[in-house]
Amino acid sequence: MSLTAYSLPSECPHLEERELCHYDPDQAKVQSGSDQLARHIPWRRILLSKPVWAIWLGTFNKYWVVSVMTTLQPQFFNDIYGLRAADIGFLLSAQPLVNSVFVMLGGILADKLMYDKILSATGTRKMLQALGGYLEGLSLIAVAFTSDWRYSYAFFLSAYAFGGLSVNGYKVNRVDLSSQYANIVAGISLTGSSGGAVSTLIASMILGDRSISSWRTIVIVAGSMSFACSTAYMFMGSGERQAWDIERPPSKSVKDKGKSGDHKTDKDEDFSVKNCLLEESDLSDSSSE
Repeated sequence: MSLTAYSLPSECPHLEERELCHYDPDQAKVQSGSDQLARHIPWRRILLSKPVWAIWLGTFNKYWVVSVMTTLQPQFFNDIYGLRAADIGFLLSAQPLVNSVFVMLGGILADKLMYDKILSATGTRKMLQALGGYLEGLSLIAVAFTSDWRYSYAFFLSAYAFGGLSVNGYKVNRVDLSSQYANIVAGISLTGSSGGAVSTLIASMILGDRSISSWRTIVIVAGSMSFACSTAYMFMGSGERQAWDIERPPSKSVKDKGKSGDHKTDKDEDFSVKNCLLEESDLSDSSSE
């Protein structure tokens, strides 16, 4: 058994035309890596793009909250309720599983909203980011005002779960913005992982005496961060393809292509929106007969 990977759906010899129609036609226009392409990357426009920084804020918030949930949560239950990690280890290990389930549910909901044209890509991303971020923040703040470990655990669990919905907001948004430079947008946004280091540093400064008031501050700050970053995403986020992705460097000449080894397959030439529409029309006609 062997596994193979291809740069584009149109390069896969096992996909039929009707299957290719499910992919974004712009994906077929993505240029392979080259020196010429690297020289024409619109770095300035990407770095000044508000939607890119909206994704960065979502990443920063996610790593901030995950750091609190994974690194500090066991210590929280020990300091406040006298519970060791061994006592509630199984319950804590269930939280990432619940998060994964909500990530998948959010993906199904996003596909339904966009494919049925109930919401645009922008509306879908913002709705899931708001739904996940605000409910996550509310759950974390609620932890500060509970006096029973069972309620605290339930609110931590709900925060983990709702955080999975926001993944379908900010995290997959990079593909909406750009097909050509999605990897660059991903690299920029992943610098937001510094949120985990910042939250741990701030927690170490606040948790001097490990008192109830100190822990209350920690979870309130984490919840407020979710509210703030989700609100910023509402104003800065977008699900539309950006202008700096549409403008591509001029294609290389045939001679240059021969030197670099780049070539287009027959499927690259034949794959178009028109072919997709014709294919769908044939399928509908045959089904009606």
